[in-house]
Amino acid sequence: MKKLLLLTTVLGLAATASGCTSYTSIDTEQVVQFEQDITSQYKHIDDVEMKYSPTTLHVQVRLDDKLSKEDHLISCIN
Repeated sequence: MKKLLLLTTVLGLAATASGCTSYTSIDTEQVVQFEQDITSQYKHIDDVEMKYSPTTLHVQVRLDDKLSKEDHLISCIN
């Protein structure tokens, strides 16, 4: 019984760690166009990266270091 529980735990952890947490970068025409559109509209955006896993879509936006408080508030309102 203990061996079965240990085996189930190990297999469960292996499945969780390998399958659900791997990400794939997305680099299609639509994504490239979206990145160009958003970086042209908001000058303080340095980079946009999109990637997905089987259950989620991640959009990571990197901003300039020189973002002032006023610019930050304007970005939040828009």
